[in-house]
Amino acid sequence: MADTRNSGGDQQQGEEILQIGETVTLGEGFDVIEHSITGVWVAHTVGKKFAQEIPNHLFVIVAIEIQNRSTESFRITRDTYNIRDAEGRTYEPDTWADIFLEQDDRIRLEALVFDHIEPDVSKEGALIFDVPPGNAISLLIKSTEFPNANASRLIELGTIEA
Repeated sequence: MADTRNSGGDQQQGEEILQIGETVTLGEGFDVIEHSITGVWVAHTVGKKFAQEIPNHLFVIVAIEIQNRSTESFRITRDTYNIRDAEGRTYEPDTWADIFLEQDDRIRLEALVFDHIEPDVSKEGALIFDVPPGNAISLLIKSTEFPNANASRLIELGTIEA
């Protein structure tokens, strides 16, 4: 697996772009979810030798830690996280590849899509996307739980190289 931390250029006009390792906070008051990207890798397959998934392009695996500082359970859906490239195209998590991700000995994280995190609990896991190479990408985090301010944020992930 290759690291993607090269460069990026995903900024939309007026959007603040955060970097890997910075804490992203969505919500306010007692309804706050914190996200921190702990790593990003590229893989040509996920799974084991005889049970693996091959992407249409390349798999981008995003390791993320999520802290639920709210008073309710936080549900992680396909709509919560997307990859956005420099052209503005978006890519949803590959939920089929999630099955194979958890069988891959190279990745010691469980898939997070369709999971939930109870109040005052922190959880680390992985999101997997099928993305074409040669693009500067960012992770778009959208608040599907809290309709108030800071409803979405971008974290620059770098350029995808094959």
